[in-house]
Amino acid sequence: MPFPQGIIKKSKKQQLSNDEEENNNKTNVVNNNEEKLLQTIYSAQLNKLNEILVTHKPTQLSVESIIKLVKKTFKNIDDDNKQILAAKTLILLIIQQEGDENIVNDMTSLLLKIVLDKTLSSTVRSSCCSSLALLHFIGKSDNHNKIMLCHIFEKIFSSHDDVVDPCSAVELYASALNAWALLFTTIDDNKIISSTFKLLDVFVKLLNSSHLNIRIATGEIIALLLEKCDNDDEDDDDEERFQYTEQLLKSPIPTIIKKLSIDSQKFRSKQDRKEQRFVFREVLQYLEENEKPESIIRIGKKEQIILDTWKINQQYNCMCKLLTSDMSIYFTKNNFIRNIFF
Repeated sequence: MPFPQGIIKKSKKQQLSNDEEENNNKTNVVNNNEEKLLQTIYSAQLNKLNEILVTHKPTQLSVESIIKLVKKTFKNIDDDNKQILAAKTLILLIIQQEGDENIVNDMTSLLLKIVLDKTLSSTVRSSCCSSLALLHFIGKSDNHNKIMLCHIFEKIFSSHDDVVDPCSAVELYASALNAWALLFTTIDDNKIISSTFKLLDVFVKLLNSSHLNIRIATGEIIALLLEKCDNDDEDDDDEERFQYTEQLLKSPIPTIIKKLSIDSQKFRSKQDRKEQRFVFREVLQYLEENEKPESIIRIGKKEQIILDTWKINQQYNCMCKLLTSDMSIYFTKNNFIRNIFF
């Protein structure tokens, strides 16, 4: 006896529903497995004491597999955590591959696309800003590419507006500032100095930001800028650099920095006030007395590295944020990282 038409329709609808649910479950399993794989790769790379990763480079096959997974993850715009993890994994890979130029060139356009995509979350764009700068700091990159990236980061942090910006965007602006600062320390073209002095009004605005990370990153950039003017070896440009320095010192910036170095306003948290005063006192000492911050990093019992310029402090702090561990271990175990600072 034939089944009633209604039962057949219901049965087909139920089957389609079951198939859809099964496909969703499979997709979730794949996504979860990919995230676990990324986490495993990242954790393994981060653990430089692991003998395989410290004493041996990954095989070309494994490098290609990691890059393929990173690319696939970047294209999945629905999972912020995986994209952030992929960005960190990429930088650890470029360290292990000792700044491989092919990886730098291959991944730059993809990271840039994410950084510039305003439809993506600020957290993902922020992570990719940091990774993009580190990629070109660690990798083999020329001044032209670094200056191009600096101009992109400038457009991002210049758009900061305390009144209309959501809190979620703050991390992006701070990351763009820090990314700009890191690349700035590696550029030996005088054009970057002249173009940066056109941003003084932007820096004034950022120093007055209500967000601590933005104020601090901007203050450190001011110190880096003055240091670059002082340390440039091109004697023919002495007069021009002197004029740039005078232009900065006559701007509202020194007054703002002095104010931030003694700020005790109660609407800021005690921890924020403490951190702010510490950083801006150092910046102020450099502006007024040409005194630079100095610290010593012990490496085992016989070696040490002295961080005695704003430039090397900026580079060291960026690497610390990436590796999230005691840097002395990496100086001992990883010759590539060691050569960056020695």
